[in-house]
Amino acid sequence: MTRHPAGLSSYYFKERGLPYESLLDAFLATFAVEPGDFAETGFNVRQRILIVGESIEAKIERTARWLLHRGVEISCVSYQCYRSDDDDMLLDFTEVVSQKETPPLSVSAVSTVPASVDDAVRRMAPLARALFESLCERACAFGDDVQIGVTASYLKLTAGNNFAEIQPRKDGLRIFVRPEGFTIPPDGSAVVTGLLVKRVSEKTSWSLNHWFVLVNDDQLLAAAELLHRSYAAVSKLA
Repeated sequence: MTRHPAGLSSYYFKERGLPYESLLDAFLATFAVEPGDFAETGFNVRQRILIVGESIEAKIERTARWLLHRGVEISCVSYQCYRSDDDDMLLDFTEVVSQKETPPLSVSAVSTVPASVDDAVRRMAPLARALFESLCERACAFGDDVQIGVTASYLKLTAGNNFAEIQPRKDGLRIFVRPEGFTIPPDGSAVVTGLLVKRVSEKTSWSLNHWFVLVNDDQLLAAAELLHRSYAAVSKLA
């Protein structure tokens, strides 16, 4: 094997006749950054994944969304090519999996599983914490079988099976519920009990595939109604 003592990057630049001794030199020159304003330790601190294809297979979409909900910055984009009457080539892009679906988790949140529900609640933003506590109080009144649990990426309300999965946000809560009682088409949305409820893609296999966002106290009653509908569906399965 041929070795390049000066490093692969300097070999790459030398082979192509480029006047750089290192990746840092190339970066400073290309982006007009003053020496001393950026160090090599700044490279690759934040990693992002972008998957692009003419179509995104269902298993890739599910895997990407699983990673997304666990703090990995990943997006999936599909594209279609068109030719205009003037013989111009046009591209149409659709973001199948978007980072806007869920806020990226911090490194500490990804690497540290909450030790308990109380631990997870303490980590919440003040608004999310207040809404979560009020919502759980209402949900626990549904029956003695209601339990509150926590995973690495969400809190859950169970009655034998999950009937709600709750993702804290800075501005409130994102809540997933079961599909029973809804007539929303895949990727569609509708206002139900005063809240905008969205249904995820039919390509996913989630059992809790409808979700809504809770952002203030005025929405608690409506949110509790949706949770009770999901709870009732789980009770019938028992």
